[in-house]
Amino acid sequence: IESLSAPPEMETFAPTLLIVSFTAIILMGWIGIRLYFTNEKAEKTESAQKAVRFAASVIDPDKIDDYIRNGRNVEGYSDTEKLLYQIRDNAAGVKYLYVIKIEKEGCYVAFDLETEDTPAYEPGDIIEFEEAFLPYLPAFFAGEEIEPIESDDLSGWVQTIYYPIRNDQGRCTGYVGADVSLEYMATLMRNFITRVLLMLAGFFILILSYGLWTTGVYTVY
Repeated sequence: IESLSAPPEMETFAPTLLIVSFTAIILMGWIGIRLYFTNEKAEKTESAQKAVRFAASVIDPDKIDDYIRNGRNVEGYSDTEKLLYQIRDNAAGVKYLYVIKIEKEGCYVAFDLETEDTPAYEPGDIIEFEEAFLPYLPAFFAGEEIEPIESDDLSGWVQTIYYPIRNDQGRCTGYVGADVSLEYMATLMRNFITRVLLMLAGFFILILSYGLWTTGVYTVY
């Protein structure tokens, strides 16, 4: 009976193989997920940056105040709004696109595009500053370009890209803003994770089966 019992090496090898294989699967999955999210975020950010630059080029910088005061009664407002919708619809990952003017009391809306789940602000509405934007107010007031801002407030979990609208004299008269929904990216990432885990589970079973088969062969030997 003693001659048929598994040697001590076999008793320690199987749990060790299981632990090592499981650790490798978790590590590979985590690295893949991080790379996927980082690449997706960078790609959508670049798309939003192109969108705000293009949008700033089609807006009349000298009419921002008129757009805020009189809205759709200003000549050319509807045509500009249609162009903004086309820009947003062709910018991958951009959920919100709008034009605002930054003042001390808040953000004055010139244009805001509605979405399926969010109604648009009307021209002239004032939006209070969100906490994530407070450190950037001096740069806004100076009309500078703003680095991407990540926040999780009124608009949900988004990364916002701002680009200044300048007139012929170089003075900033407003900003074009584009929000990339990171919640939507997180949903895509969850689907990606599910597929990755299924594939890695197959590799895990394969590795474990091979290890146990190899252990059995050497044990019999």
